[in-house]
Amino acid sequence: MQVRDTHARMITFQEGQGMINSVISITQDSLVTVAKDQQGFRGGIALTDRGGKNHWRDTVGDRVG
Repeated sequence: MQVRDTHARMITFQEGQGMINSVISITQDSLVTVAKDQQGFRGGIALTDRGGKNHWRDTVGDRVG
């Protein structure tokens, strides 16, 4: 099995009410377009929270498995 180093870049946005579609469009049309020209770029994942605040606590006692 071949092991490769993997790196990720996280970009966060705090948008105004009802602007999530605009932020997604900007991300797809601008950021991903530029990133595709970068050596090693393999794709992107957009995570959104349209419904409110859904945050998970991250403590050892909260983890399953």
